[in-house]
Amino acid sequence: MSDWLHGVKVPALRIADIRSFATSIRQNSQIGIHDPFPVLDFLEFSLTGGIDGFDWISSDDLPRGVEACAYPDGCAENPDGPYIKIRDTVYEAAHRREGRARLTILHECGHILLHRKVAVHHRGAIGAQLAPYEFGMAGEYLRG
Repeated sequence: MSDWLHGVKVPALRIADIRSFATSIRQNSQIGIHDPFPVLDFLEFSLTGGIDGFDWISSDDLPRGVEACAYPDGCAENPDGPYIKIRDTVYEAAHRREGRARLTILHECGHILLHRKVAVHHRGAIGAQLAPYEFGMAGEYLRG
């Protein structure tokens, strides 16, 4: 698998900050702390209606082993806004409320919400050079 698929370095966030962000989304959406989060409604309606230019697709046109990926600042398929690609089997599993698939989709939504307009250097560390918490996807303009 190419290093490109493993992303580019994004600023690290403290787990407490991520939890606080998630809690604020639950509170603003009036979702109780113990209620299941409506993952697909969040993807299909909240992000689509709340972020200009956002789009997503369920497709099997992803490299082998890749369940989903996010492009916070756009990509070739959607240059005007953030974009998420989700493998069909992952989307279907989330529809069946399977935990891993739900987390995968929310993880990609998190990249869209937390890593937009992140300055990255085209010669910066990528792929295997990054710690797991540093991964993020960037627009197609970083290729090459």
